[in-house]
Amino acid sequence: HIVRMDAFPLTPNAKVDRGRLPAPGAGGDRVVAAEFVAPADGLQRSIAEAFKRVLGVERVGLADNFFALGGHSLLAVQVHRDLKAVVAPDLSITDLFRFPTVGQLADFIADRGASEKHLAKIADRAAMRRNAMGDRRREFQRS
Repeated sequence: HIVRMDAFPLTPNAKVDRGRLPAPGAGGDRVVAAEFVAPADGLQRSIAEAFKRVLGVERVGLADNFFALGGHSLLAVQVHRDLKAVVAPDLSITDLFRFPTVGQLADFIADRGASEKHLAKIADRAAMRRNAMGDRRREFQRS
């Protein structure tokens, strides 16, 4: 829940007075959840199942964000462990933070081979440029 306030209620010591904060949903704006779209393929279903198991929720859709559903860094470690064991052995923990929805993470995992090839091409091109620059420096130093 999000509650809009002009200012936080403060104690005499200028700290937030938690007892005077409005209750969630009391006149605030509600965050509208994304429309539920069921996972379509096996990879998406595996990711959604891992999210459901760790978060203890009944259903997880394609656009549901792990952190918006109640996930945090410690639960992310559990999901990471589960997904590494079942779906993506090369998955890094930061990938869960970069791609927090089932759909985003599934697309990333499925496209990982193509992305890694693209990054390898970029790295090769950079190495060739570094070598060419080194050759030019050596020629310049000789003259």
